[in-house]
Parts: sequence; C-alpha cells; structure tokens
Amino acid sequence: ETISGTDYSTKNFWYYSLQTGEVIDREPVAESWDITFTRYSSEIFPGANYIVSGVFQNQEVLASEARTVEIDDAQWTDQPMSEEMNIIGSDWKYFDMDIFQYVVEDSLSYFVQDREGNVWHLWFTAFDGSSTGDIEFTKQMVSATGVDDIGQVDFTVFPNPVIGQAQVVLAVENEPIRYSLFDMNGRIVAKDTWTNGLRHSLDVSALQQGIYMLQVERDGGFGQQRILVQ
Repeated sequence: ETISGTDYSTKNFWYYSLQTGEVIDREPVAESWDITFTRYSSEIFPGANYIVSGVFQNQEVLASEARTVEIDDAQWTDQPMSEEMNIIGSDWKYFDMDIFQYVVEDSLSYFVQDREGNVWHLWFTAFDGSSTGDIEFTKQMVSATGVDDIGQVDFTVFPNPVIGQAQVVLAVENEPIRYSLFDMNGRIVAKDTWTNGLRHSLDVSALQQGIYMLQVERDGGFGQQRILVQ
C-alpha cells in the first residue's frame, strides 16, 4: 500500500493504523505547541521497560534540569539548555511503597525555552497516578528573551554547521571571555579563555557529530548559542 504524507507536512509525524488501514491525524500543527504530557514506554532499569507518565519537548524547544537545587534558588543560566526531547521526562516523581502513592521530587525543577524564545521555570506539585492521570505543576516566566540574547555578550559562530573548525566573532575586544562547550548531555567537552581580539578559532575536529551548546561569559555578561558539528 502506498500512502502520502503530503497532507501532514505541518506535523512532526503522521500515523497509519494497520488494524483499520487508515491514516490517523493525531497531532496539532508542530509550530503550535512546546511540550506535551503523555504516557510512553521507558527503560526504568537495564532490560526492563515500563509505561510511564511524563513530558516531552517539541522539536526546537530547549530545556534544562535543576536537580538537588531548591526551587527558589534555581537559576536558568546555571546550566545549558538541551534539545533532548525527554529532559523533563518522567523521573520527577516516584512511587513510595510505604505509603503506596506517588511522591513528587522536591528540590527539582526545569527550565523550558519555548519556540518564541521565552524561558519558563516549571516544577511539579502533584501526581495522582493511573487512577486519574492528573498532573499538577506551576510555571513562571523568568525571561522574555531568547537564550541567545541574554546578558551583554553578543557573538556569531560561522560556519554553522561546522566541520573541523569554527570561527567565533565577539562584540568584546579588550577583555577576557571564558567559554565552555557542552554536549547535549550537559557535559563540558571543551573550555578555555579567549583574550584580545574580536575573532577566535574553536577546534571541534575531535568531537562526534551532533548538536553542542557554546556558552561564553564575561564579567556581568553571558550568552549561549547552539552549533551543529558535522
């Protein structure tokens, strides 16, 4: 059977039912949403999968996790944002066998940069489990600008995507700029300090292909930008 997905070009996915032989329209337009609350199969420990309730990000939506940090103390600039779709996921709660109910983790919150560039602080307050599926959470806008626009450090990376070596052009010439390059798991894969000059080289030849976050800092300023290594 040949099926055309042309009518679903504005969606991330289209679906086909093997049982009924019909195409199913299950998603809103991709540009209209940021995160979705859903049930999915997850590996809870090696070799064991389980149906969990959690949160996925849409494509082009970034998120970060502030774990073991008091919610009031969490700062969205303390960790890089990631495109990994299950940064929020399902591990913000656990089932307590002693009281036989779900408990929401404390000292855990998330930051989400929506498709418009606004940054939201999100934390969960309750989960009723499979009996109702109800999830309670709080959200608060913490930045009305995009990640790339914060602070006082403006910079450009070219070419992007990059093969081998990128050029970073800064708007700061005569003071040191600290930089860190993070992979999508939040690990620092390169860090150093640039001094003097507007243009600097960034060697990525030893890195695996993928998306990375370049973070630059100066006294009183901060900036981030995604780069694609090919």
